[in-house]
Amino acid sequence: MASCSLDPDVLHQAERCILDVMGCAIAGRTHPATQAVSTVAKRHFPGGALHPWFLDETYGPIGVAYVNSIAATILDLDDGNRQAMGHPGGAIVPAALALAQELGSDKETLLRAIIAGYEVAVCIGASEQRPSYHSGNYTSFGVTAAAALLKGLDSARIQHALAICAYHGPRVSDLTLSTEMGSNVKESMAWSVVAGMIAADLAEAGFTGSRDALDIEERIDGASLTAALRSEPAIMRTYFKKYSCCRWIHSATEALMHLMAAHDLEPAGIDAIRVETFHQAKSLNNQTDPQTLESAQYSVPFCMALAAVRGEISLMPLTASALGDASVVDLARRITVVELNEMNV
Repeated sequence: MASCSLDPDVLHQAERCILDVMGCAIAGRTHPATQAVSTVAKRHFPGGALHPWFLDETYGPIGVAYVNSIAATILDLDDGNRQAMGHPGGAIVPAALALAQELGSDKETLLRAIIAGYEVAVCIGASEQRPSYHSGNYTSFGVTAAAALLKGLDSARIQHALAICAYHGPRVSDLTLSTEMGSNVKESMAWSVVAGMIAADLAEAGFTGSRDALDIEERIDGASLTAALRSEPAIMRTYFKKYSCCRWIHSATEALMHLMAAHDLEPAGIDAIRVETFHQAKSLNNQTDPQTLESAQYSVPFCMALAAVRGEISLMPLTASALGDASVVDLARRITVVELNEMNV
C-alpha cells in the first residue's frame, strides 16, 4: 500500500467490504453448493469450535472460511475490482474473519489484515501476464497475506507463505474458454481460501517456497506490480454489485431498464434488442434458456430479459425460481449480443 497508516476512509471501506460479503453469504447460505461444501468441510476440517455464518455446524477456521466463501460467492453477488478483473472479498473476508475469531485478534488487526489482503490480491491480479478472469488465481495470495499478518509471521515467513501459495494455489484457465460455465466451481475462489490459509500455516511451521515465484515474467509483469503497489489502497477501488450476475452484464441491463422506463416500454412490445459489448461479455455462455443458476448468472440475454419481465428485484439476488420462465426466455431469444472491437481494451 502507499501508506501503512490506517486512514479512516480505508478503515470504513474495509468495514463495508465485511458487511457486503456477509450479506452475500446470507443470500447464498441455502444454495445446494453451500450445503455440499458444508458436508465436505465437516469431514475434512473437523474438531474446531467455530460456526459458519448462519449455519448450525462447527469446524476449524479453514473449514469455516471455506463454507463462508462458497456461500458468499455462489450467487455472483460478491464485491469486485476492475483493475484485477475479479472478486477479492469473497475469499479474503471469510478467511480473515475465521482466523481472527480463532486467534482472538482485535478489530484493528483484523481490518489491517483485510486491507493488506485486498492490496496483495488486486495488485497481483492486475499484474498477471495472461489475465484469466479466474479470481481464485490471485485471491489465494490475498488470503495468504491476510492470514500471515493475523498470525504475526515475520517478513521471511511471509515471503515463504506467498511463495508456497504461488505453487499450491489455483491456477485455472480463463473461465470463458469453458462451454460449461454453469457449475459450482465458478472462479475457484472458495478453494483459494483453503490454499491460502494452508500456505500461511505451512510457512509458520517452517515449510519453504521458491521466493522468486512472483519474479517469473511468464506469470507476473514486475513493472505493473510495482506500479500497482504505489497507487492508492486497492480496497478503495472495490465495487459493490447491484445484481447477482456477472459484472459484464450489469451495464447492458441497467441501460435496458433506463430505456424501458424512459419510453414506457413493455416486454411484449419489444421486437429485438442488440447489445454491443466487449469480447469477454460476448464470450460468456449467453444462453437464452439456461438450465442452472450459474449458467443464468453468465447470460447477458437471460439476465436482461429477467430484469425487463420481472423487474430489477429479480436479480437481487437471481434465484433458481427464475429458470424456465417462458416469458423471460421468449424475450431473451430476441436479444442479440455482438462484439465491437473498439470496446475491447
